[in-house]
Amino acid sequence: MHIPQDFTQKLAAQGEQVKLDFFINESNPASVNSTMQSIATQVSSKISTQIQTQSFEAMLQGMKVPAEQSKQMVEGVMSKMTPNIVSTNTPPAGMHNQMAPMFLTMASYVGAMIYSMISSGALNQLKAKVGKWRAFLSLQGVHVVLSLIAPLVGLAIYFGFHNYGAETFLNMWMVHSLEMLVAIEFTSICVLLFGQAGMMLNLPLLLSQTIAGGAVLPPEMMPGFFKAFSHISPMFYTIHLDYNLLFGGGKTAEYVLGLALVGAGALVINLFIHQFKPVKTAKAGKEPAAEPQFM
Repeated sequence: MHIPQDFTQKLAAQGEQVKLDFFINESNPASVNSTMQSIATQVSSKISTQIQTQSFEAMLQGMKVPAEQSKQMVEGVMSKMTPNIVSTNTPPAGMHNQMAPMFLTMASYVGAMIYSMISSGALNQLKAKVGKWRAFLSLQGVHVVLSLIAPLVGLAIYFGFHNYGAETFLNMWMVHSLEMLVAIEFTSICVLLFGQAGMMLNLPLLLSQTIAGGAVLPPEMMPGFFKAFSHISPMFYTIHLDYNLLFGGGKTAEYVLGLALVGAGALVINLFIHQFKPVKTAKAGKEPAAEPQFM
């Protein structure tokens, strides 16, 4: 913040406008920039209110109103409206608590993304051995079992440092199991279509969901693309469910339904891809050449 040298003189002069300079380095995270802009606005508002108060007092005193009475009159007008902020569902102090839903969700999603790449290779091998649909259904069973087991590791570490009840842990386990299953189906679309190269498409989708997930920006402030993408983002629904389960909130059933619908849609797409994708059969190896006979 920079206060000009002629700040006081311009305040006393009639018809002069005073500028209070604020320099903000925006090469910082969005949260830092937003905080600095909020501070600049609050400081400007406070100074402006003080200037208006003194100006009104001087005007009333010029009209022969006693100083004490003019001060009371101005204070009554300036304090006519006061904000009443009622905070609900307040998370525990600390950035690690506020960002926990995002990182728990991202950990499960990244694990599902890596697993989907590995499982697609296993599916291609199983199709030639046990049949096309038997291999697909068997792999879906593995998806379900893995989705129930894998989230326990991250949740156990997080809950080991926080005093949440068993009911909250159970609810979080079910949510992240559903998220992992949905994420496996979601990330399998690109892998089934393009093989190992599908990971190159899954990475931008992951990065997009860091914004579309809603932990960095609320949906109302998202650019159009990210706001539209949030409707089919597994991370968006899981992050909001984590906030509800850990700190409280509404629309829990709506988020669960949205997450389930994304998973169902991804499964249907994978079924179509699997249906029309041909089975690669192993080519018969060439018979070895006959060894020469020596007399």
